[in-house]
Amino acid sequence: MEGKLNLTIMDTGKCECCRAGDRVVLDYPYVLKRESNRVCLHFICGVRQACEAVLADDLEPVTDKMLDHNTFALHCEHKDCRLLVKVERYTSGDTRQFGPIDTMRLTMELNKLEFFSGMSGEMVNAFAENSQIVTFDSGEVLMQKGEAGKHLYIVLRGTAEVRGSRDGEEHSLAVLKRADSIGEMSVLTGEPVSATVVARNKCTVARISRSSFMELLREFPTLTLCFSRILARRIRFTNERIYSMIEQGITGNLSAVSLPELIQVINVNGRTGTLKITGEKGNATLKFGSGILYNASCGSLTGEDAFFEVVTWRKGDFQFEAEKLQSERVIKSEVMGLLLEATRRLDENSR
Repeated sequence: MEGKLNLTIMDTGKCECCRAGDRVVLDYPYVLKRESNRVCLHFICGVRQACEAVLADDLEPVTDKMLDHNTFALHCEHKDCRLLVKVERYTSGDTRQFGPIDTMRLTMELNKLEFFSGMSGEMVNAFAENSQIVTFDSGEVLMQKGEAGKHLYIVLRGTAEVRGSRDGEEHSLAVLKRADSIGEMSVLTGEPVSATVVARNKCTVARISRSSFMELLREFPTLTLCFSRILARRIRFTNERIYSMIEQGITGNLSAVSLPELIQVINVNGRTGTLKITGEKGNATLKFGSGILYNASCGSLTGEDAFFEVVTWRKGDFQFEAEKLQSERVIKSEVMGLLLEATRRLDENSR
């Protein structure tokens, strides 16, 4: 009898070996240690009958031990322990909650990735503590175009594919491999996901929710700088279309290209000039010098106050005019830091 099972300990009674919430994964009859919190031989022996019943889709042999659907009250021979265990068939995309040892292992793995270079050990460990491991089978969707950006993913093993439409047909836009990040743009801007991402083969990622990532930004302000560098590299290679629009001075619409995206491209490509926006709430201008945001104006607001007002606009037209900068720098903060601060404010206001 073979099959993959996920065992979750709901209650441990007086057991000294296991804890409530512990997870054990079996590729029956084998235990998958890397995906399990801890392994106890007495526990495995005690749960054997329930596992076989679930795999055989015949719960009759253990109906006297069932409390509700797939939750069993089991007797463990070690010190007469009695446990409540939920036994389920394992499905791809299952997440693994970490214990201290798992967090340490993930921290060590993340430290090897370029994404985390320059981050302190404390920051990387905090990222690991707030993350989950998720495994997707080939063809499974990690994120769908148009959906709200809820997670940031870091590829640990396998590859994922970014898919988008071109000339009315779906094409592969990019292949993401170990150490690549997924979803960072939508996490930063709060905008919907701009492309569908699917697992190209069996793909394992570290996943952190947008809310948890925002908490980390509040706790570790220097994470903003590390994240900005990562975004800068990604923008340099992926936003050629927007850059072409800016280079030509073409007027565009914010429904097609978000304002945070425009600002980032101007910043990364070191453009000098004025970005003019006409929206439902009025007119605004953002002045750049070699990609640095010098000033912003919106009605009676200027400087950072104007920037934080304008960056929330979702509707309107824009035009970038390349011209010599003639004003002094009023805004002292870096562009990426301002965008992250704007995201934090939106996140706090939505609570």
